[in-house]
Amino acid sequence: MLTMRTLSAIVAVSLPLLLQAEGLLIRRQEDTSEHGFISSPTAGTEIAPGASFAFDYATSDWCHQGYSIFTVWLTPGPDAPTFSDVTSTTGNTRGSVGELINGTYLYSWGEFTVPNFAWLIGKAGLPPLGTPPPPTLTMPNLLELNGTSYTNADFYLTVVDSFWDCPPDIPIELGLDYVEIIYNATSAA
Repeated sequence: MLTMRTLSAIVAVSLPLLLQAEGLLIRRQEDTSEHGFISSPTAGTEIAPGASFAFDYATSDWCHQGYSIFTVWLTPGPDAPTFSDVTSTTGNTRGSVGELINGTYLYSWGEFTVPNFAWLIGKAGLPPLGTPPPPTLTMPNLLELNGTSYTNADFYLTVVDSFWDCPPDIPIELGLDYVEIIYNATSAA
């Protein structure tokens, strides 16, 4: 026999899953200013299609997670990306990773993971997990990728940082950092 307590438990578990599946669940991610920063490339760097360029993202680890997880994107200008362009892979749940909404970016380099606590466990930190960020990225050729030619385009190298359990009452917090670059610069600019 179904009791009121059992029915309440079923609704409490099922309703959020149903709403999420239907795209009706309200986002509860929070924007945080306590994110890392892009140290390379620097603002104004000119990058040609197909060229490799130095990449370095200094993670924050402000809520002392074991690992810092972030995604890297190429976003169009002239306006910089904003937090309204950010979502996450599985809503508010632990393990969700911040990403940009479809249509707000031109290219994704993927998701990267950095182990933390090097200051606590010698210089080794925690063992590797996931894909570490490479020291260089390769700029996509957008003409080949989507058929659009760009010259002297102001684009943004964008990073979305993901924080879990920090503070514990907010399921996921997301950080956004970007640096303006010049895609396919020519001397005629």
